[in-house]
Amino acid sequence: MTEIERIKARIDALFKENEKIHITVATSRPRIYLKDVPVVIKGVYPHVFRVEEIEVENPHCYTFQYTDLLTNDVKISEL
Repeated sequence: MTEIERIKARIDALFKENEKIHITVATSRPRIYLKDVPVVIKGVYPHVFRVEEIEVENPHCYTFQYTDLLTNDVKISEL
């Protein structure tokens, strides 16, 4: 099992047991900066996962690749 497959399995397990997680993101393209923001996992797909902000007036949805976790562009507190 590769590292990407392990990450996907852990995110899938989070999705099934507790959709609410805290995420930190720092990317330049597209420019996204979130620090320990509560989000809900909306979907887990073969190459990406989708999250949506909660506790804000106008929530945004974001899609990230599993490789973003390897490069530390995305960090999930629960992992």
